[in-house]
Amino acid sequence: MNETFTRFSKAGRPPRFKKPDELWEVALQYFEECDNNPIAVGKKTSSSSKNSEKNGAERKVGKMDEVCPRPYTLYGLCAFACIPKWHTFKDNYKNKKGFPEMCERIENIISSQQVEGAMVGLYNSNLTARLNNIAEHNDVTTNGKDIKSEMSDEELQAKLDEIRRKTEHITPIGFK
Repeated sequence: MNETFTRFSKAGRPPRFKKPDELWEVALQYFEECDNNPIAVGKKTSSSSKNSEKNGAERKVGKMDEVCPRPYTLYGLCAFACIPKWHTFKDNYKNKKGFPEMCERIENIISSQQVEGAMVGLYNSNLTARLNNIAEHNDVTTNGKDIKSEMSDEELQAKLDEIRRKTEHITPIGFK
């Protein structure tokens, strides 16, 4: 084989982690870093004494930093571990022994910390639900059946035309 082709047979950079335990050690370091560095959240405060309120004095408004545990995130882990993108990393390591299980373990720890924090009011529950693909799916109208119109396409078009005729004189707000 031509020497030029064999010299470039290895594409890409060498793997960041050779063993799953190396990934686990870095994840533990990241978790420890988060635990040891909480986030200071600025909260508005106001205070007044009983005497100042009676005398018509103003209330004092200030800002106090409240310490909140730093949430574990896949984004934070990737930044800490110099991993460009978590899903790309997982895809690249999916066939390497022990890595899929280790990735799942790390994801479960991160999700657990986020969800538990949201449940006790530490973190935004809507954001936590989005990050963890948690959503309620309630079918309140069709009982799981497909939605089908009982009107033909022609009937639907006629109804639409009728609605347009009845509303054509209405000018939308903000338009002239």
